[in-house]
Amino acid sequence: MVGKHQNHHHHTPHRPRSKTLIFTLLLFSFSLLVILYSFSSSALPSVSYPNQSDRTETSFVPSLEKFLIHKAPKLSIRDDTVHGERDDRKLDEMVFERENRLLNEDPVYPVGYPVKVYVYEMPKKFTLDLLWLFHNTYKETSNATSNGSPVHRLIEQHSVDYWLWADLISPESERRLKSVVRVHQQHEADFFYVPFFTTISFFLLEKQQCKALYREALKWVTDQPAWKRSEGRDHIFPIHHPWSFKTVRKFVKNAIWLLPDMDSTGNWYKPGQVSLEKDLILPYVPNVDRCDAKCLSESAPKRTTLLFFRGRLKRNAGGKIRAKLGAELSGVKDVIITEGTAGEGGKFAAQGGMRRSLFCLCPAGDTPSSARLFDAIVSGCIPVIVSDELELPFEGVAVIVSSSDAIQPGWLINHLRSLTPSQVKEFQNRLVQYSRHFLYSSPAQPLGPEDLTWRMIAGKLVNIKLHTRRSQRVVKGSRIAHRHFLMCQNTGGNLIFYQGSRKMEGRYYLVFISFCIIHIVQAQQGFISLDCGLPTNDSPYIEPVTGLVFSSDADHIQSGKSGRIQKDLETLHIKPYLFLRYFPDGVRNCYTLDVLQNIKYLIKAVFVYGNYDGPNKWARVDLEGKVNGTVEEVIHVPRSNSLQICLVKTGNSLPFVSALELRLLRNDTYVVPDVSLKKLFRRYYRQSDRLIRYPDDVFDRIWSPFFLPEWKQITTTLEVNNSNNFEPPKAALKSAAIPRDVNGTQLTINWTLDNPTEQVHLYFHFAELQPLEIEGNSSDFPADIIRMLHTRKFYIVVNGNVTVDSFVPLDLAVNTVETVVKKCEGGKCSLQLVKSESILGRPPLVNAMEAFTAIKFPNSETDPDDVVSIKILQDTYGLNKTDWQGDPCSPQQYLWSGLNCSYMNMSTSPRIISLNLSSHGLTGKIVPQIQNLTELQILDLSNNKLTGRVPEFLANMKSLLFINISNNNLDGSIPRALLDRKKLQLYFEGNPKLCGLDTCKISSGNKQNKIIVPVASAVAIFIVVSVLIVVFIKKRPSSIQALHSATTSLSLEGKMRRISYSEIQLMTNNFERVIGEGGFGVVYHAYLDDRQQVAVKVLSPSSSQGYKQFKAEVELLLRVHHANLVSLVGYCDEQPHLALIYKYMTNGDLKAHLLGRHECCDGKWCHR
Repeated sequence: MVGKHQNHHHHTPHRPRSKTLIFTLLLFSFSLLVILYSFSSSALPSVSYPNQSDRTETSFVPSLEKFLIHKAPKLSIRDDTVHGERDDRKLDEMVFERENRLLNEDPVYPVGYPVKVYVYEMPKKFTLDLLWLFHNTYKETSNATSNGSPVHRLIEQHSVDYWLWADLISPESERRLKSVVRVHQQHEADFFYVPFFTTISFFLLEKQQCKALYREALKWVTDQPAWKRSEGRDHIFPIHHPWSFKTVRKFVKNAIWLLPDMDSTGNWYKPGQVSLEKDLILPYVPNVDRCDAKCLSESAPKRTTLLFFRGRLKRNAGGKIRAKLGAELSGVKDVIITEGTAGEGGKFAAQGGMRRSLFCLCPAGDTPSSARLFDAIVSGCIPVIVSDELELPFEGVAVIVSSSDAIQPGWLINHLRSLTPSQVKEFQNRLVQYSRHFLYSSPAQPLGPEDLTWRMIAGKLVNIKLHTRRSQRVVKGSRIAHRHFLMCQNTGGNLIFYQGSRKMEGRYYLVFISFCIIHIVQAQQGFISLDCGLPTNDSPYIEPVTGLVFSSDADHIQSGKSGRIQKDLETLHIKPYLFLRYFPDGVRNCYTLDVLQNIKYLIKAVFVYGNYDGPNKWARVDLEGKVNGTVEEVIHVPRSNSLQICLVKTGNSLPFVSALELRLLRNDTYVVPDVSLKKLFRRYYRQSDRLIRYPDDVFDRIWSPFFLPEWKQITTTLEVNNSNNFEPPKAALKSAAIPRDVNGTQLTINWTLDNPTEQVHLYFHFAELQPLEIEGNSSDFPADIIRMLHTRKFYIVVNGNVTVDSFVPLDLAVNTVETVVKKCEGGKCSLQLVKSESILGRPPLVNAMEAFTAIKFPNSETDPDDVVSIKILQDTYGLNKTDWQGDPCSPQQYLWSGLNCSYMNMSTSPRIISLNLSSHGLTGKIVPQIQNLTELQILDLSNNKLTGRVPEFLANMKSLLFINISNNNLDGSIPRALLDRKKLQLYFEGNPKLCGLDTCKISSGNKQNKIIVPVASAVAIFIVVSVLIVVFIKKRPSSIQALHSATTSLSLEGKMRRISYSEIQLMTNNFERVIGEGGFGVVYHAYLDDRQQVAVKVLSPSSSQGYKQFKAEVELLLRVHHANLVSLVGYCDEQPHLALIYKYMTNGDLKAHLLGRHECCDGKWCHR
């Protein structure tokens, strides 16, 4: 040993070489790490912030990234969550003491600045977690709404919640606003800011998760002592997207909402939820960069386009004007009108188009304003506003035209071209001057939108404090002094600026000019009046006879064609009944209308044939043979916010409809549980030919005159009080029918039913038109006796049965009586009003009467969540199927094709349990709304062009038993949770880029281009290092031998295919078919790669064999090969899951051959 040691000592020249080699290896390894790190870093977004404290950032994503990386970690959030009971009275006393002191010390309180705001410190799941969620996913621009708008871009447009919060919680040394200051004691606050990011949660969380978070946030806020003290009146909620926080809004209706619009349509906010008195309209966050004075000067020569518009041309409500403008302006020289969304490409297209244009078209959207208006302002493109319900706080920055003028051929373009260059220049100068008021920034700038928001909120302080104190019924004395304060008043639909003045150092200054937008509210609340078949160019209009506003039905139905009644018949009808819509295609065609859930509606459908398809094609004009057409009327309570009205083809003629009219009724009228009412007749009793309807009837019920020869008419010129729940029109109550015979004792009314078993509901409206004049009576009888003898008293008898006994009508005031007729023999119904037994009493009378039959719809409406989900699928994938109209499941005979539903009973809503959209040309991703079909058992999306990954949510749909996504363009891996689902049949063949593993290596041309340079560098370094290792190895033979001996028992990888356990489950269809069993375990039939039949031997947990026997069998089959030995194809080694995959032998097993049970057995073998 000593000799060997000395011998090694004499070979010391090898040591320096080893050190040099090791140093070289370390150097190259370090270089390799540097290159790879540089490559990995280049794939991540990075932002450099020189002079961070001084830089003003106006772009949302960079500002958010800076905030999260540099500011959020420094935040010290103590969490204001209420634990246990708090003394709300103590807080109120502290507030009272502060206010009382300020009233005595501050001569301008409570208008003085700065506004003091307490910012709630909510748990991170409401704030920072949501911001990080956006930050980590905002590059996924493929995440889009049903209309194709990228959700992350929409979040940016409505990110006022971020800009306000980020400014409020910044250190005072970094803040520049003087209008607001953050306080840290609740009793010092004027207002309380709730920093919950409602828009992010709405768009980026799953539906149920979002609803749950909304409820948690609601409970958190309403548990606060400050909320309880003021009932939320001094709390500020940023609810800038109209769909956000929707499920819990009604619980925070007293709070100040920060909104994008007031919405005159009623689609977004329910009546009474929003108002200019308490809420604020804040401008959208512009999508484009600001064009300042320098930019405007440089871009002037490039502004060669006269008028520019990019966006969606089809909108609802007032936005219908867009389609008309698109048709009018399409193809006009120097005008660009294009469809587009707000994605990343859309942003650059819009910004480029606006900076090359003099004017930007800003028509109304679903509401009067839109983000496009503010994009145009900051781009230096003069807005051309086409909206009859929008006004701006800054006059002179836009061209505002009426909708009727704008759609006149050539009018708008001629008007724009008539503006002189000096006028255009003046507009542009004002845009530069005012655009800063619409530009959110960090840090927030004076007179920016954040600053103006707090000045605007200051004007609400007095009113809030007044309401708070009144609600508390405080009697300690007035806590509100009369001071000069801000007011906003809306009179006559005019714009009134939020303005005020405050004396300071002898000078008056302007406190605020708001960006308030005031809407004209429709007088006919709750009315839906559709002129069916009316061209959209003629919509809307005011019907001159009734004053009702009618609009085209085009936005409420997908099918049908427009027709018009015969010219010589038009004089017989009012304007809404001149056009009609007829339906040559399909059995069922349905209108979809937005209504209020669980609110009673009067629904009228008007049918006027008018020989629209040629004279005398029908044997009779309508059901009743009336020249004026037929009016079918139903009183119904919708069970959801969507109502379908369907026309069904029952014979050879084509269905048609002239008008649909919906009118809100009071829920305490026409009360009949569990049924709807179909009108038989509605009459007032007078000799006349005049129909009574709106405006005489506030509910627009149509009253027809009716009178018989055996009756006598009485009338009055006096005022008749019609004040009861039903409010029958006074014009119908001022006349009545009585028996013609002076001594007549009864008045009879008869009618006939088509169905004798129908139940009839009668509503009588009585009013005494001939009051007794007792005063000045010269008779010897007392007044009470005279009144008793001459009072009109009668019975109501229906089909021989007395239903109302001794009824006395009120003098000149309505009294409504209800009664039910359960059955009319032979369909013949008879009603008698019979005079009481008094000798001198007057005969019975009737002023007006309504009759309805009770109808019960055969099935309940489909579950509302299912309806919403399937319609989102329909819109997303553009499924224009003729029979996909109306209710998806009900009636059962008109079930939508491709669906199957479960029908439990009449009181349970049907549920969608099967959805087959195979071979429908679907494109895009598998939409997440499928998971809202919570009873779905069968889903077939095969043979389409779907892309993207197989979503995780499919595994969470516990009801699913069958999924077929074969023959699409899906990629990535199938989620393990989906593969692990037992009793689930899953088919996914025909997706070349899809694999059954949990992870797949997915590469694309773009990624290859990005990595080619660093990978080439890494490979070169690897080669150099490898050469050095080889040199080193040659010098160290003993080490190599040791290495070889250590690797003699290598794993089986590389010698055959290794297959995961999840693939085994998929191959065997979850171990469905057993073909054998032995000491090792069970053998299952399977398909490898969906083509090759194989046999899979799975080690049983109860098997006596273990891992060593498993490995021995594998190694034996690798070494021994013979024609009569089955080949080993692969193996699974995911302990405890062990399996061997063999080639499948199609001719059966040995036992079958020995016993002669196999059909291929030849005689020679069978006799062995």
